[in-house]
Amino acid sequence: MVVQSKSLLTALLVSLFCSGIILAQPPLIIPDTSQPAASEQAPMSDATVPADASLSISTNLLSALISQKTVENDDVATRVLQADVRGVQTTTTSVTIETQSDRQQARFDLVARGNVNSNTIGVTPQARISTQGSHTFSVRKPVYFDGRLFRTKAAFGRLQARQVPQNVQSLATGIPLIGNVGNQIAWREVLRRMPESDAVVVRRVADDVMPKFNRRTDERLAAINVAWAEIRAQIDRVAGSRIAWTARTGKDKFRLEARGTASSALSSPFPGTLREEESCSVVLSGTAMNEVLEDLPIAGQTLTDTSLKALVDSVKSNTEGVAGLLPALRNLTADTEPVLFSIQLAQHQPLTVWFDGGALTVRLRLRIIPKAGAAGQWIQLEVPVRGATVSKGIWTLKATEITCSPVDEGEQPDQWTRMIQTQASQITKLAQPPSIPRTVNLNALFSRTGDEANLPDIELHRILMSRNWLRVSFRTVSSSPATKSRAAAQ
Repeated sequence: MVVQSKSLLTALLVSLFCSGIILAQPPLIIPDTSQPAASEQAPMSDATVPADASLSISTNLLSALISQKTVENDDVATRVLQADVRGVQTTTTSVTIETQSDRQQARFDLVARGNVNSNTIGVTPQARISTQGSHTFSVRKPVYFDGRLFRTKAAFGRLQARQVPQNVQSLATGIPLIGNVGNQIAWREVLRRMPESDAVVVRRVADDVMPKFNRRTDERLAAINVAWAEIRAQIDRVAGSRIAWTARTGKDKFRLEARGTASSALSSPFPGTLREEESCSVVLSGTAMNEVLEDLPIAGQTLTDTSLKALVDSVKSNTEGVAGLLPALRNLTADTEPVLFSIQLAQHQPLTVWFDGGALTVRLRLRIIPKAGAAGQWIQLEVPVRGATVSKGIWTLKATEITCSPVDEGEQPDQWTRMIQTQASQITKLAQPPSIPRTVNLNALFSRTGDEANLPDIELHRILMSRNWLRVSFRTVSSSPATKSRAAAQ
């Protein structure tokens, strides 16, 4: 596009303007003048009620999960002040997250830091000016999370700009004697009018960076809100009630807490803070978990050996997690004809768990109903599961012993109870416990690619159980080059 101009000065100013940079310009400060977010005006807190479950994540790991780096290459081709300016520019932006201490809600700052490098040429009939530009910016966008919704305010920040004219060729260039004089006049004019153009250029940069950062962040948080609402709905369906969620942040951590309709009988023996070597931790109340298990559609259910086989097949083919098991559990009926026997689950607390003494104990209450003959006594099957190290980087969950006893302590074991105890002992000896990697590849877990395939691996650090509470913690470990290469290839 050819542009006509009336003066040499116009060409000089256009080159400065379209490079997006200014020479030795003081930083432009864009203050935080937006209205408080709704969650800031009416914070929610339920910290006085013990949480049934909580998730704590260090700021370093949270930043690794959230951070993004983008590189954008753009052509510069525009018409400004009746001049034709063309060139290229590269914008490199890194987005990280910082937490702000708040016990009422979670407060984050999404921070975009970056720079723009440009090469432009401004052309008018009077002159041709080549310019290299480079500027930096640091923009913050506050984000608030009350456990249910993410809310934001407008971004604010600081821009530091700089440009360096490389070459000025006036109409007199190439003419003996007066050529150099014309070019020197042009250079002096550039420097003289620089302050006048500075404000225009910096405002142009701000008007480009701020709306783009605001728009991209708002769109991303809107999508996260939709996804989080779906996750909460799934958890509510599994729990059989609505869960109250709260969130808060400290200087170096984020904490998400869940509370059910009834608080745990015992408060957690584990502190809510992360230890120095830990990147994240999960704390779960056995009481709350048993409330969820009580709401599952299995109480009083009778499973024939035929329907039990169908359930096992459904579990093997399930790809939807716990939510996918609910239809299979609801479809269990006693309509199928048993081949040899049926299993009837107890009407009250058919399945419970207990966390203590370094073991997760699963308790089943049931009785055997043979196809021919009287039903057996009500029994309680206890399966204590402990973690054990297999080798470096591999651990397992192993049932050390399985006990079977009458629910009524005054009764003696009948033939069915003794038979199940014998079979359980054999299962303990013959069962091959699964091998579980100690390290989790976050790149593969989150399916990240390209520049984002730099997430650290996390390693299972410690499992603690006490007074029917469970705490599992992880720590960040360095990924080997081979691991990163595999993650980038996925």
